[in-house]
This record gives sequence, structure tokens and C-alpha cells, in this order.
Amino acid sequence: MFSPKTNHQYPILLCPDRWYQAIQNPEKLEFTLPKPQRPIRQNLPFQLPTIFLVSLVIITITAGIFLQKKYDWLLPVGIAISIFSLPLVFRDYNDFQKQNSRLKKLKDKYENDLAFYQSEYQKFKERQKRLEKLDRSELQKQASLMVLAQTVLPEPGENYKIGLSERYFYHNYLVKYFGQNICIDRCLPNENSDRPFYPDFVFTLPEFRLYIDVEIDEPYTPLTGNCKPKHYQGKDNDRDRFF
Repeated sequence: MFSPKTNHQYPILLCPDRWYQAIQNPEKLEFTLPKPQRPIRQNLPFQLPTIFLVSLVIITITAGIFLQKKYDWLLPVGIAISIFSLPLVFRDYNDFQKQNSRLKKLKDKYENDLAFYQSEYQKFKERQKRLEKLDRSELQKQASLMVLAQTVLPEPGENYKIGLSERYFYHNYLVKYFGQNICIDRCLPNENSDRPFYPDFVFTLPEFRLYIDVEIDEPYTPLTGNCKPKHYQGKDNDRDRFF
């Protein structure tokens, strides 16, 4: 992460390494847009306890039919177990149907994302060929635009919660000066965690595919009588590296 300012000056401006490297070495620009991953089914249609009970029902009823004279209690036990198993079977079946529905949506999204990825890769290769004919300053400009073209688009977040300081800053400053170019409910998937990153704010210029993360880092929790350190040196390194 390249910073044109020191940590003793505010606001702190951080630029992605790949953008800085594109300016320094535009001839070595690489395609970095992550390739979409095909979604896969995570769970079996039925959970192991249900499979065990259904197997036990089949074995018990079958044995009860063929060994009815010797073990007349097997058939009633098998029927009782089957009745007990029905709620579990219906529960697993409903969960499986929901999983199929989610998987279909993920597959549709994957197909769209893959088409976008392939289209952007083709554009990147075509731009690379055009760069060979440019002078240094124009080469750096076009390399910057190519980096922006590979920006991962932030998605609407489901569990976004705006803090006290962020709410004040948003209503009193950001909306006033930037209007609809400021978003507060976006997230980006994190490959190293199930929990995505939620920027405090995102400044957007979609026509340039420019998305700037804006963070309000209070040093302490709100004044509720028990202040605790919230943002301090090293605390947000993972977040800063990610963006």
C-alpha cells in the first residue's frame, strides 16, 4: 500500500499498490481482476441423522416383514421410527429446496460475472497492444485507466450499520458536497473470511470505474462512560491492505 502522506498527517491518503506500480512501470501492467469461482453445492440433500434414521426404518421394516413370526415387534418399531423420522425428512427436504434456489441464483450471478470477466480481459489485451505506440506520459495515463477498469465493484450490503460519527459526517458534509456520488451501504467480499469488508463510505464515479473508500476512524468508542480504544496504529492494517 503506497501512501503519499505520512501517518502524522490527516487525512491519510492510501493508494492501491497496483495503481502506483502502473504509474511507475506501465509497461509491466498485469490483468488483476479476480476470476469468478463456480459455486458448488455445500451440503448433502439429507443430513446424516436423517439418513441414519431412514436406513434404520428400511432395515427394521424389512426385517419385521420377513421375520414376523419370530420377531413380531420389529414391524411396529419400524413404523414408529418412520413416523418419528417424517419431520426430519420434511425439514431436510425443505432446506434442500432452499439450497437449490440459492445455488441457482449464485450460478446465474457466476455466469454474468464470468461473461464480464472475459469481456474485460479481452479489452485489457486490446489496450495493451495500443500502449506500445504511446509516449511515457500518455502511457502512464492509459495504464491508470486500465487499472481502474479492473476495479472490483462494491455490492449492496445486507448487514451494514452506520456509526454515530459516520452518520454525522455523512449528513453534514458528504451528502452536501458529493450528493449521490456517496454510498453508505456497500461491501466487498473478503477471500480470507466469510465476513465481507464494509467501507464507511464509498465515493463513486462509475463512468471511470473509480471507487474510493472513505473511513472515519474514531480513536475511542462513543462517550458512554466507559471509553475503549477503537482505532489505533496497526488495528486496521488488514483493512488498509485490502482496499
